[in-house]
Amino acid sequence: MLILSVMLFLLPSFIGQYYSSKEYEMTFSENLERWKLAKLIGISLSVGVFVELAINVGDTSRLLAAVIWPGICMSLIIYTKPFGEVFLNKAQEFKKVGMLEDAAFIIGWIGILHQIARLIISV
Repeated sequence: MLILSVMLFLLPSFIGQYYSSKEYEMTFSENLERWKLAKLIGISLSVGVFVELAINVGDTSRLLAAVIWPGICMSLIIYTKPFGEVFLNKAQEFKKVGMLEDAAFIIGWIGILHQIARLIISV
């Protein structure tokens, strides 16, 4: 059960790293270059949310559904270039000004902050 939860949490990051390395030839450390401190904090918060969910969610199906969201947010925070261009390519406003990476980063942070707020409120 725990192994499946970890795999679901890390799945979006595996996909992001694979796509980033194939399409953009970027390594993990190259993805961390821009906004490095904020990305490291985002990774820490995402892992913290995952651990909290893994400890406190008793129902197996709820746990598996819940752990993928912090993983998605973490991957949006880390892999801003590939996910920004893949998911937000149709967003003409962001594309015109070259803010696809910024938008993916912000969406990831909003997602992880939302997860933290939900955990705090549910306590």
